[in-house]
Amino acid sequence: TVGNVKDGFDGTNYLLFEEYEHCLEKKCPFLPVCHAGCRFTSLVENGNLSSVYCRKAMLEKVNAEILKLKYGKYEPISMM
Repeated sequence: TVGNVKDGFDGTNYLLFEEYEHCLEKKCPFLPVCHAGCRFTSLVENGNLSSVYCRKAMLEKVNAEILKLKYGKYEPISMM
């Protein structure tokens, strides 16, 4: 864990999440934004805090729409 309400936050363990491995293996470009998803939503949707709650599809759509608004068009670039 990275801390708790009683003892506070321990930032030294923050980037050591095993959940990051899934995203790193897939070379996900959104990892710096989502950090392997929300722990609370992972618990609600998947039944545990340690699973990845991936929102890549949603982030791709949002990113595409932002680029369309800014530049008038968007053509995806293959990341693989």
